[in-house]
This record gives sequence, C-alpha cells and structure tokens, in this order.
Amino acid sequence: SRLTFHWNHRLKRMFLNNAKIPKAMMLISALSLFLGTGLRLFDQGRQVFWHDEVHTALRIFGFSTQELENTLFDGKLHLASELQRFQRPDPQKGFCDTMRSLAGHPEHGPLYYLMARVVAPFFNPPLAGARVLSGLIGLFLLIFVYRLAGDLFPENPLIPWVSVTITSLSPFFILYAREARQYSLWALFTTICMIWFLKLKQLHRNWVLWGILLMLGVYTHLMFGWLIVAFVIYLFFDRDYRNFRQDFFKSVSLAIALFSPWVWVIYKGVHRVNAYTSWMQQPSSLQALMEKWADHVNHLLFDLPGVPQLAMISIPMVIFGIIWTLWRGNRKASFLLALVMATSIMPLVIPDLIQGGMRSLNARYMIPALLCMVICTAYLVSCTLSGNAVSRMFGYGFLASMLISTACFGYEYLRQDTWWNKFSSYFNPMAARLINDSANPLIIADNFIINPGEVLSLSYLVKPETPFLLVKGNMVFDLPKGYDLFVLNPSGPLLENLMGKCELQLAKIPGLPWWASVKK
Repeated sequence: SRLTFHWNHRLKRMFLNNAKIPKAMMLISALSLFLGTGLRLFDQGRQVFWHDEVHTALRIFGFSTQELENTLFDGKLHLASELQRFQRPDPQKGFCDTMRSLAGHPEHGPLYYLMARVVAPFFNPPLAGARVLSGLIGLFLLIFVYRLAGDLFPENPLIPWVSVTITSLSPFFILYAREARQYSLWALFTTICMIWFLKLKQLHRNWVLWGILLMLGVYTHLMFGWLIVAFVIYLFFDRDYRNFRQDFFKSVSLAIALFSPWVWVIYKGVHRVNAYTSWMQQPSSLQALMEKWADHVNHLLFDLPGVPQLAMISIPMVIFGIIWTLWRGNRKASFLLALVMATSIMPLVIPDLIQGGMRSLNARYMIPALLCMVICTAYLVSCTLSGNAVSRMFGYGFLASMLISTACFGYEYLRQDTWWNKFSSYFNPMAARLINDSANPLIIADNFIINPGEVLSLSYLVKPETPFLLVKGNMVFDLPKGYDLFVLNPSGPLLENLMGKCELQLAKIPGLPWWASVKK
C-alpha cells in the first residue's frame, strides 16, 4: 500500500542518513539521552512543590481557592495534615468539580490538568504523579524535536542528532519536565504542529486532524495561539503554500469551533483573568528585564549558579546560532523559525518596554521561541561538525561541555530542595527547617495575595502535626499562648492586629524575606 511504501522509504532514508553519523556524535547523543531521561524522571518528589503546583493539585481534585479559604482561613488552628486534604483526591469530588475548578482559572487551558487528574491519584503524593506526567511528555518531546530538526534541515543528517542532544541536556527543558504544570505539553504540541505545518503539502487532505491538533495546542496554553499567527503569516508570504491556504483555514476554523466553549468560559470569567494576571503589569526596570532575558538564554544551555561565566559561552552561542541559521539555513526553515520566535517574544517584550511590566521576566511564557533557539544552536553546531578538523573539535568540545555541565547541574539540583524556578516558594524549604527545629511552632498567615498557595506548599515540608492559624483580612481571632510564632507574608491589617491588639513585637527573619517572628 501507499502508506507501507511511505514508511519503508522513511526508514530506509533514516538508516542511510544515520550510517553517515560519526560514532563520536552517536556516543554523545546516547550519553545525553541517558542523562536527560534520568534527570526528567528520577526522584520527582524531591524539590519543593511550589505555589503554582499546589494550585494544580487543588484544581485537578475539584477544589477552588475560595473553598480552601472558607474552610481553613477561619481563625482556628489547623494541622498541616488537614491542609493536605486539599492536595489529594476526595471521593465526593468528581469530574464536574474538576471542570468547575478549572473554569475558575480560565487563563490556563484545561488539557494538561485533565490528564494529570487521571495520572496523579496513582502516586503518593499525587503531585509527584503530575510531575512524572510532565517528565514523560518531556521524553516524547525529544522524539519530535529529532523529527522537526530533520524536516527543517533535510540536507544535513547531523542536525537531528545535535538538536535532540542539546534539548535532552538543556537545564531549562529538564526543569519544566519536572514541574506539575502544562509547559512540557505546550512544547510538545508546538513541535508536533510545526512538523505538520512543514508537511502541509502532503497532508492537506487531513485538515480535520490538523484542526484537532491546533485545538489541543490552544487547550494546553492560550499563548499557543501565537504559533497559529506565525503559520498564517508564513502562508501569506510563501507562494509555494498558496494552494493549501483554504485547507489550512478550514483547520483553523475547526480549531476555533472546538475551542469556543473555553472562549465562553474566558468571556464569563474575564474579571478573574484580569485579576490573576495583573501581576504581569507590575513595573520593572530595563536593566532587570535585560538581565532576565540573558538568564533565559543562558538556562537553555547551562544552569550552574556558582559559575556565572558560562553565560559568556551560552549567550553568544545562541545569538550567533540564530544569526547563522537565518543567514545560511534554507529559506523554508529560517523563515518559519524566525516567525515562531518573533510571535512568541514580541507580544511579551513590546508591552514590557512600552507600557512597563514583567511579562517577559518568565522564560516559561517563551517556550516556542526557546525551542527554536535550541534548533538554531544545533544548526550552528552541526555546521561546525561538518567542517574541518578545527571546527569539528570546537563542535564536539561544546557538546562535551554541555554534557559535563548538565551532569554537574543534575548532581547539584538533586541535592537541593529548591531552585530558581520555584519563584515565590523558593524560601519555603529554609523556612520549614527553621519551623521544624522549633519545639512548639505556630504558623500564622492571612489570605493576602499568594499566601493560600504558600501555606499549601509549606504543608508538604513541615511536620504533619504543625499547627497553622489562618485568618482573613481584619478577622478578629484569639492568639493561643505558649507557641513560637512564625508569621508568613502578613498584610497590613494582620500586622496591625498582631502588633496592636496582641501587642507583639515582630522582627524579620534574616535570610527569609517573606517571614517574621516574635522579637524576643
């Protein structure tokens, strides 16, 4: 049959291409895959479950933030084990409760969370299961990166090998394969849809399946829509694709129709979307933005906090890789990669520069662009491996340095219980050690901004019998005596209550910016 012939042809071409791959490259790729797989799956419950992740568990098991606050933030003592009830399956909560909870945060597509709801209950704690799901998705990403790089640059059989090697070793993609959030799935659908777009001439009859893929991408992350914009721009300028525009727009129309129920959810909850994303509009200096952008690029290749000099290698390497690919790569590949990077970066960077804000401070919102940067870097390295002896030495030296650096990163990362991508929960393990060392601790917090998520994060780290006194705003409460008090990120009203009515003298805890304790 035609399908059998097609796959026989592909397998034959793959075998012939791989026969040309140097043994040194195959060895580095094998070691990279082994290391990358281990770092994506090993000891997934090691690092702190941070603010966003505990909200993942809250939603997939059908709880809402409002329900959490109404139940626990009542001015009474609750043990850490009681807080954990909101991180585990509840027999009284079904699929409809999960959908209701997800609809309460319409800024996030529901697909990953529905997948996590199926997988997570088989693990203890369930959030470790959600992380394993992300890790497995991260492994599938490597397979499709290999295919995408080969389709973009069929003239060089080394590029797929180098691309999968760099992606496998990338600390950034390792970190987000170890997080109970949708970012690995977003990267996977980005890669799959780019592959399908490149094959549009052969697959134009399968516009229904193409539309379903686009729909799944948008249900994973709303910013996936910018990838569709990149495809539209490509179709508009590339005359070779003009005969397939009608089928493509039929696919987009189908995706929009299938996504319309969630559009209605967003419309009904637009006030919640604005409230939950308002933090992005907080002012940030140009210097802070540029430093973070440099970190984004550096973490693609290296992530060793004690060796900042590695940025002097990674940043020029990535930037020159982009320039080299756009200059020397084939027209189809360079144009598509440029469009995907532009449509992923500009919607974040331009508002930050013009209006002020911190949208672009988070690398996870630039995943399609960072994925393309990896492929551009791989193109540059592949060109060096195809050159003379000196350039080959440079290329292999770079890959070997990545392999050694990622091994050091993995060793250090697996020894730590927090990392830079834990953001607001970064200091929770340190706070928990201090609390656990206290003979009679009591954690006090109100429902101010991020505190509901932070107390859930802490409930994994402190002893199960550790008491929490959780309140709302100006709530009047009785302060029990005989405890060592630890106050988490208090609001103004809570501070007035503690220092006025309760006549306490609070002092910041050195090294823990979110915390205060009673001044002795």
